[in-house]
Amino acid sequence: MGYLLKWANENGRETFDFMRGNEDYKYKFGALDRFVMRASLEF
Repeated sequence: MGYLLKWANENGRETFDFMRGNEDYKYKFGALDRFVMRASLEF
């Protein structure tokens, strides 16, 4: 995980998506909760 974060920083990435879940390790790296909305349209 540390390598991925280092690479993202060195390559100008401003965000890193930890994906789903609220595991403690994500918050130790500074993760913040975001509201995610999903919509489905059927025609």
